Amino acid sequence: MRYLIYVIISMAITLMAIATGCKPGQQPQADDEPGCSSRYTLEAAMSIYDKEPEKALAILDSAVKRGNIDTIKADIFRARIFSSSCATRNLDTAQRLCEKLVQLKDIQENPDERFDLLEQLVDITRKRQNDEMLLHWARQLAALCHERGDTVEALRTKAEIGLSLCHQGNREDGMETLDQAISLLEKANKFNQLDAYIIAAKRKILALNEGREYNKVIPLAKNILGRLADYEAHPEAYNDHSYRMPGNAADRDKYIKFYQAQAYSYIAYALARVGNKQEARHYTRLFEQSDLGHTYIGRMMIAPTWFELRETDKMMAIYDEAKLVMGSDTVNEEYALMLRRLAIIAKDRGDYAVSQQYWERVSHLSNQLYQQKLTSKAHEYAARFHAQEQQLALQQSQAKEAWLWLLAISCMVIALLTGAFAIYFFKQLRVMAEKNHVLVQQIAWGIESDVKLLKAQEAARVNSPSQVHDGDDDCAWLQQLDSEQLFQYLSQEIVQNKMYLDPTFSRQTIIKAFNISERLIGAAFSRSKYNSLPDFIRTCRLNHACLLLENQPQMSISEVATSSGFTNLSVFCRDFKNRFTVTPTVYRSQRNADD
Repeated sequence: MRYLIYVIISMAITLMAIATGCKPGQQPQADDEPGCSSRYTLEAAMSIYDKEPEKALAILDSAVKRGNIDTIKADIFRARIFSSSCATRNLDTAQRLCEKLVQLKDIQENPDERFDLLEQLVDITRKRQNDEMLLHWARQLAALCHERGDTVEALRTKAEIGLSLCHQGNREDGMETLDQAISLLEKANKFNQLDAYIIAAKRKILALNEGREYNKVIPLAKNILGRLADYEAHPEAYNDHSYRMPGNAADRDKYIKFYQAQAYSYIAYALARVGNKQEARHYTRLFEQSDLGHTYIGRMMIAPTWFELRETDKMMAIYDEAKLVMGSDTVNEEYALMLRRLAIIAKDRGDYAVSQQYWERVSHLSNQLYQQKLTSKAHEYAARFHAQEQQLALQQSQAKEAWLWLLAISCMVIALLTGAFAIYFFKQLRVMAEKNHVLVQQIAWGIESDVKLLKAQEAARVNSPSQVHDGDDDCAWLQQLDSEQLFQYLSQEIVQNKMYLDPTFSRQTIIKAFNISERLIGAAFSRSKYNSLPDFIRTCRLNHACLLLENQPQMSISEVATSSGFTNLSVFCRDFKNRFTVTPTVYRSQRNADD
């Protein structure tokens, strides 16, 4: 009966839509206010996106509502706005948008829009230092360039692939790929070729610096200067009307000075590393006198050279500025490198206590980065799944609209509704199964990451001077630890000795074993990510249960619960589902299916 009513209403809406000349789902457009429509266009948004990104996004939303731009094109430029930022959150959003869009059929059939999105994905993954994904998207971009017959753009992308291979440890293939791209662009006689050569040379310089081949950097950077000088002297000879070419003399001058300044910085750093301090200072001064040298980005670029030349006041000034710019977004390799250099400078000045503080921060940040790397694949998988889920939702929406349209003119309304319902039902079942599959993989990866992190922490604790207390019968030294250190020690002891498997384990067990007060135990665990000792023990037991479910298929769920320290099956099942969203049975079936 409900479906019949739905059919009647749908037919009525469709007939009204036909009568008014609108397609189903299309809303009648209200007249814009006089003089307002020109303010809500793609051009208006993109003219300010680099200076006022939030306002540009609002203009895009209004342009979509007024029908001035379609949703797909708006999303393409939303991604561009987000990717123009270096903030981790904005880059995540941009990557999700691009990955969703690049899979759409309309985009696949439009080479220009697909090129734009793939170029954005390469840029985003470079900023995020995700070489695995950069290599994935760069190879697709290079293949598309070859399909379009754009050899220069393909070589530009080939340089990205070469550097990414070097970052991933495949240095021989990476350097060979870079050399191939540079050799084909070396005799550049048009602007687009010159620009691609400069980019490829810069990528090789980064690879050479990583390999500490500084003597090879100097001639390559000087070659960039020579090509720029020739372009400055004969601009008309390089004119190819490509979209990358500067539009006027002022833009050309800005372009030349920008890349000249970068070349100065590369030469200065290489000279400093090979011991030629006097000439290094000469190129450093050239850089500092450039327009780029007066910017924050420029000063961050030359800071490593200041460090090598021990111009510490300049280096520390820009690093103080960098701390303000980064704010709380400091979990990255660049910030870790800054801390290392500050520690070395403090030691050189005799400030050993300050140096030790910096090294402790470096150690803590290194642990964070290590854990971040362990879970990066899981995050990427989740992001791709989210993009696929959005694409599926869009496809379902489009299918529903087409279904309703056919419903109005079809004589087999009930049959079509039944068939569509069945398709939808099985799609939902499949989506649920895929969600469970991904969720279980993420759980397993999370447990594996926790185990590796605990092993790393245990190794660090064994190598730490504080371990002189290990084996003492008197645990009074534990009273001297702060809450974080005490939590690290107790948690490692509990996990290493599998104390959590004892069903009678409680706070009194720790008090008796380590002779410390209940207050200290409560403070140690309440300030950890687990909030309390029971929460930590529950997490250990559930992780142990996951391993048993995966590796001991002959054990029943009840036996797994008992072997993991739970005294009650219903409590085990409830806690398992509260934490992992799936039941123990579903977890076991999914892990067995993966095997």
